[in-house]
Amino acid sequence: MNNVLGKLEAALLTAAEKVTPEGTEPRAVIHQWLNAIAYDLPLFAESKSIDKASLIEIIKKQKLFKGSADYFRALTANFPIAPPVDHKFSFIYQKAISINIIL
Repeated sequence: MNNVLGKLEAALLTAAEKVTPEGTEPRAVIHQWLNAIAYDLPLFAESKSIDKASLIEIIKKQKLFKGSADYFRALTANFPIAPPVDHKFSFIYQKAISINIIL
């Protein structure tokens, strides 16, 4: 785990513990939030008064968010494969083909 990720997890732990579903770890919630902020996606627990502005404010106080581009670079710096900033995600579906071989 890179140092930035550890600091981000520590900064958001209290907020995550309040909304983490039973059977899930707060780290999973935090990781979803971090990616949602980086990729401008919906946050888990938005219906429970969690919003990006509040989370960004928490990480700004820890000097871990200086802007979207810097945040994205810091978050993904130690990934073995860095995702593109202009991502276009889609699921890959594989169609099953049945072949009957008659001998």
